[in-house]
Amino acid sequence: ALMKPPLGGGILVSSGVAAWAAWGAAPNQTGKTTISNVTATYNAEKKELTVQWSVAPNADGIVNWGTDTTYGQHKSSFAFTTSHSIAFAVTPGTTVHYALRSCTPAPNSVCSVTGDKTYQVP
Repeated sequence: ALMKPPLGGGILVSSGVAAWAAWGAAPNQTGKTTISNVTATYNAEKKELTVQWSVAPNADGIVNWGTDTTYGQHKSSFAFTTSHSIAFAVTPGTTVHYALRSCTPAPNSVCSVTGDKTYQVP
């Protein structure tokens, strides 16, 4: 069973985008967040990928990532802002799959989820 997210969107457990659908939109959600300007930048020295995006209105952020679309790993930014930047370790020479989710604060959270995105790590 999925745990209800604290403070809107920040999730406690992560099983990929398929699991997010269970509460990606509240039953009575009207409207949604808008995710835009998604970029991914690789830092070869740190072996980290930094994913940045904009969101409106103010919302939290989470990135799910892995070597395929089951993802398996996640990292959250619980700040309710219009931009997020989350860095995570990656393995050189692999293709990283990632997806983003942003939700406004409770009690009337609205959320959006991106589709699968990929990044080829050099």
